[in-house]
Amino acid sequence: GGILVEASEFLDGIVNTATGDILGGKGTALRIAGDIFDGGVANAGRIEGKRGIEFETAQVAGGLVNEAGGAIKGDDGPAVWVKGTVMAFGDGITNRGAIEGTYNGVLIESGTFAGGLFNAAGASILAHDGDAVFAGAAWSGDFENRGIVQGAQHGFAYDGPSFDGAFKNSGHIDGDATGVSLIAGQVGGGFTNSGSINGETGRGVSIDVGSWGTSEAHADIVSTPGGVITGGETGFFLHALSVFGDF
Repeated sequence: GGILVEASEFLDGIVNTATGDILGGKGTALRIAGDIFDGGVANAGRIEGKRGIEFETAQVAGGLVNEAGGAIKGDDGPAVWVKGTVMAFGDGITNRGAIEGTYNGVLIESGTFAGGLFNAAGASILAHDGDAVFAGAAWSGDFENRGIVQGAQHGFAYDGPSFDGAFKNSGHIDGDATGVSLIAGQVGGGFTNSGSINGETGRGVSIDVGSWGTSEAHADIVSTPGGVITGGETGFFLHALSVFGDF
């Protein structure tokens, strides 16, 4: 079942309207392969299968937008999977609806991931097993959550070479183990929390990096008076060889 898009160049994008259903059954609902996919995916309806959307094409431009009322669901895998065959993913992911995976909500394994990830107020990214959001790509662009990000392991987890963008949370991020985990050689852009971040059994926030910020561009760590960070083990953990910024 589902839809397979495979072309050397696909330039017009894919739109699933509010009344549209793309169903994969025991397979992937929407699988995008080939060399170049430009124009992005816009969903306002339902995309559901064993895995929701798989990006496999070498170059992706236009990103993914899941509109309010839109649902992307992986019944036995990730809801959104940017696979390791993707060398470059551009224009990020915007979610205003519901993204829900059985194992990982959003899984990003591409070489580079540009444009960041935005989860709007009223939107949700959920994982019944694994992480709500996991990325291992060289990341550029902000991660901003105003809604709900909830995972069975981590809420948001990054384990890759570099995270070049700001981390902003004014919503709710929850992990059964750790709320937010950042492991990287270099992180820039700072960290701001005005919402809630919770790690049920582990750490609320765990940061383990080579360098945080640079001497030219400081990256501050800020939790506003209304922000709450809690962990079953530790609220906020930071290990860095160098830190340029205020805490």
